[in-house]
Amino acid sequence: MIDREGELELDLAEMTEQRDQWRRLSRMHERRAKRARRALRAVAAVIVAVNNEKET
Repeated sequence: MIDREGELELDLAEMTEQRDQWRRLSRMHERRAKRARRALRAVAAVIVAVNNEKET
């Protein structure tokens, strides 16, 4: 006979691990997106500065 309670505990542990993996991935991608936005803002600031310099 299958130990149903033990099987459910294993399922719960596996689902918890999957949830934790998704959270780690989500945070990783969030940090990567923040770095990309910062880099784009820096590039935009340089472009604006160069354009302002050309106008004066």
